[in-house]
Amino acid sequence: LGRYHEDTFVIHHILQKCEIYTVVEQKLYYYVQHSESIMSNFKIKRVEDAIDAYKDRIDLFTKIGCDEGIVITKKQIVDELMYIIDMQLRSNNISAVKQVQRIYRRYFLNCFVMFLSKKYFYLFIHYKLYARYSRI
Repeated sequence: LGRYHEDTFVIHHILQKCEIYTVVEQKLYYYVQHSESIMSNFKIKRVEDAIDAYKDRIDLFTKIGCDEGIVITKKQIVDELMYIIDMQLRSNNISAVKQVQRIYRRYFLNCFVMFLSKKYFYLFIHYKLYARYSRI
């Protein structure tokens, strides 16, 4: 209650109880964003809730010994932070970008194994370098 990313908090617990499930690669839905949506309005609580949800997922994967799930979830943390930074750069909300970049740097170092791509490294160094690379 009162948390963002409620689906991220529960889906891994639900899937763990399933005997059979199917993964579909096709994109079947799209987000429609408007100026009043959660996605458009920056709140640090949204970032914190996302990280808490992913940490819970990592804890579950650690408990059941799913190393691949841990690696994927660590990448999801960093991709989520990059997405938030992208949105804030587009809105020219530099104070939000700097807040999220500080969090991103902690997770970049914690999740180092998957950062072979330039975009991840550029954002670690400075958001302006990342924005130039991503053409934001």
